Formats: sequence, structure tokens, C-alpha cells
Amino acid sequence: MNHDLKKYLISDFVGDTCKSIPDAAPWTYTQGVVLNGLSNLYAATKDEKYIESAVLLVNGVMNLLVAEQNGKMVLAELNEIEDMDVQFFKGIFIRNLNLLLTNDDLSLFSRTLFEQFIKESQTIIQRYASEDMYGATWTEAPVTCTEPITDEALYATCITAASQSSAISLLMNI
Repeated sequence: MNHDLKKYLISDFVGDTCKSIPDAAPWTYTQGVVLNGLSNLYAATKDEKYIESAVLLVNGVMNLLVAEQNGKMVLAELNEIEDMDVQFFKGIFIRNLNLLLTNDDLSLFSRTLFEQFIKESQTIIQRYASEDMYGATWTEAPVTCTEPITDEALYATCITAASQSSAISLLMNI
């Protein structure tokens, strides 16, 4: 992991002083929302600083918000089970990474690197699919949950509409 790239990630946690806490865990959805803004600002202005910032942000994600499976990297949260909303998060990032990839001015190097990252994530999520169903944690098999779930750790592995939405966002790319 390249800790220098963490400085390009956005933390959305604000402490008691109403200031961002830089060491708080960054979430993939926050990076996705910022990536969307940077991509759209570049499209509107053609100011290179926006596409350069977008590339740095994605590189930060690819170095910090990942898990490794058999030498391949897959998008992951630092804490997959902290919040039941987490099942949506990776899909938000992936959809906005795809938006960046539609930009003709993205360098060939960055485009190739980002597309490879998506393909590796696709390979891993498909390995753990259960009858074309996907859990929020892309590095393990999901389970079918039939009772209302109150345990967040169990919820992270359940097949839900949110986990399917994120998985489809990944699988529809490239």
C-alpha cells in the first residue's frame, strides 16, 4: 500500500470541531461522488487540474480501498460491516470511475490501469457469485438471509438489492 496516496482520498467524517478528521476511514462512495464532480468539472472547463486530481484520487482508491485475492485487486471498504448502507458504496465509485473512463483526454496509461482494476474486480466478484447473486463483500460468497437482519456483520454478507446494484455497476463496465 502506498500511504502517500492516502492524502488524495476524501474523508467525509467530521468531528466535534466541525473539521474533517484526516485519519478517519475514507469510503468508496465519497471517492465516487468527488470523482463525479472532478469528471464533470473537467468536461465543462477542460482545466487539466480536474482530470489530474481525478487520476490521483483513483490511484489512492486502488492503493488503499482494495483487498487482494490470488494476486488480483478488488474494490473493498476498509470496514465492510460498519454500516448497513455500505452495500451501495462500491457501486457509486464504480459508476463514477466509468464516467471518468468515457473521457477521451484520460491518458492511455491511466485508462489501461483503471480498466485492468475493473477487470480484476469483475473476476473476483464472479468467483464468489452464488447463482448470479452477489453480496456486499466482493471477496466472499454471499448468503441468502430470510429473517430480518439486525447483525451488521451478517448483513454485509447477505444478498440484498443494494449488493446487487453495486455488483451490476461493476459487471456492466468495460
